[in-house]
Amino acid sequence: MTMSADQSNLNLKLKQSRRYLKSDTESTIFAQLEIFSDQTTKIIQKNLHYCIVIDSSGSMNLGGNMDQAKNAAINLVRGLPSTSIVSIVAFDDNVHVILDPKPASERLYIENMINSIKTGAATAMHAGISKAFDMIQQSSNTINRLVVITDGLPNVPPCRNEDFIRLAKKIRNSGITIGTVGIGANYGEDLLMQISEFGGGSWEHVSNVNNDLTKIVKDHATQMQNTIIINPELQITLMDTAELLDAIIAKPRRMQVDDLRTNNNVISIGLKDIIKNEPHAIVLKIKVPAGNGKNIPLLTAKILEGNNVCAGPKTIEISYTLDKDLYSKEDENISNAFRGNETILLQRKAINGDTIAAERAKTIIKVLEKPGKLKDFARATVMLANKIAGKIVPELTESEKKELSHQTTIIETEKEEN
Repeated sequence: MTMSADQSNLNLKLKQSRRYLKSDTESTIFAQLEIFSDQTTKIIQKNLHYCIVIDSSGSMNLGGNMDQAKNAAINLVRGLPSTSIVSIVAFDDNVHVILDPKPASERLYIENMINSIKTGAATAMHAGISKAFDMIQQSSNTINRLVVITDGLPNVPPCRNEDFIRLAKKIRNSGITIGTVGIGANYGEDLLMQISEFGGGSWEHVSNVNNDLTKIVKDHATQMQNTIIINPELQITLMDTAELLDAIIAKPRRMQVDDLRTNNNVISIGLKDIIKNEPHAIVLKIKVPAGNGKNIPLLTAKILEGNNVCAGPKTIEISYTLDKDLYSKEDENISNAFRGNETILLQRKAINGDTIAAERAKTIIKVLEKPGKLKDFARATVMLANKIAGKIVPELTESEKKELSHQTTIIETEKEEN
């Protein structure tokens, strides 16, 4: 199910850390953009195409991983609307099309095909994803999602992260979402995280395959059925000579924005699909030039689906002043929301041994406000940063590193004020 852009009823809210800046002085301010759906949004029907890409290398036989992957796929099919489309690809030394696109109503046939998957030896992950992409892009007028389930690292070329990022971008640019699920302690979380981030999906870590895997694939299907906007884009227009120093997507999954598209002072940021009742939040750090004047537009933002405006435009303004009482005012919730998210992303690197990132995270966390003095999103973010800081120790096992890294991606659950 999805809705057209003119029916989306999306809300876009902009907040800024400072409204007044000191005259004739270069300044830095923080901004927070929130995107959320209206409860009156009307959903229109659109069929789903869910393609499951399963690692069938020999290691998947260990610990019952393959059996659980099969069970998760079967339970997913049983929960999909009968009009949905399902396809399945497996990869080991080679790529195997287990199921050409079939309606979910053919459940018995689909389950038999899932149970027929056999394991091989190597891990031709890139070829498996490429084949799934070829299959799923043949569907028209459907919401398309591809999920990769693996317990290992690719060892059949191409294997470089850059190759997978390029493929993920290609998939995303075609309007398809790709997510990843890593099982156990031996897969490459950095690779799976990058595939999902550039592919518009999410990376999930499964430590207990018996309890987690079925829930994850079912959650993916539920999200598809509540999609509002496919492949949206945040477009930001900055005042002349202002500079975007940093951008972090904080919700629905935390990630550094590395793939900015700029055209003079217009900046475009690709977002994950917008799901009903799943808010998005983006935090920005902006360098503002020295100047004078009042009520000057600093930033104008809007949400696009293709060429259609789905929310906005909304603008935040600044005024220059020599009144210290005014230019000293700062909303600590906005500045701490950015710094807290920045800290968590640095902690993600520190978990995997980046000592420079570890020191930077420690430095920033010292100047974060006490959580009790903050509200909602900022409070939850700073609390998570402090929580993770206490868990980063040299003796972490690979499994513990993955579990902790996954915590750095998740959305906070504290209720926020709109």
